Amino acid sequence: MSTAYKGSEVGGDTNFRRTWDREEYEKKALERERESERAKVKEKPTELLKARKEKLELDKYLGKSQVVQTAGAASKQPGFYCKICDCNIKDSVNYLDHINGKRHQSKLNRTMKVERSSIEDVRAKLAKLKKKKEEPEKELTFDERIEKAKKDEEKRKESRKARKKEKKRRKREQEEQDSESLDPELAAIMGFKKFKSSN
Repeated sequence: MSTAYKGSEVGGDTNFRRTWDREEYEKKALERERESERAKVKEKPTELLKARKEKLELDKYLGKSQVVQTAGAASKQPGFYCKICDCNIKDSVNYLDHINGKRHQSKLNRTMKVERSSIEDVRAKLAKLKKKKEEPEKELTFDERIEKAKKDEEKRKESRKARKKEKKRRKREQEEQDSESLDPELAAIMGFKKFKSSN
């Protein structure tokens, strides 16, 4: 009786089967276990929860219109965008909940625990508040209040003027870039000339 396999009729040749290097795979398994243990033991947050110093400006989009595009980056979508978590939140209440939440704080490497105040800290704070309360509040005269209001108004006007100037400058630069990118031959064929702003 002849068989298709070379070798003996009883078992045939088994050299076609894959052989495994047991030592190599044991090393890989040990390395995988070490990696999984390292992943389980995450880096513990180093900072305690602390008060926010920057202003949130939740009302900066109040009364403004936005163009909404269905496709695009999350940062260009309407609502509030969190750069740290790379997520978009649709309203201010949920945004506030998000930035005060566990997930956001853990990405900032903070715990949700607050630093305990010592008795000395409390006494120092109370003494500071008492001193502030005892200080006579400087009463401004009517003329001084008017002068202060004028200075504040001038500062606001200056900052508004600077913002407008910056906006015009950026717009002018954009127009120059657009006109430079336009092919002169194509512009001549279509009847376009170089656009200039009337500033």
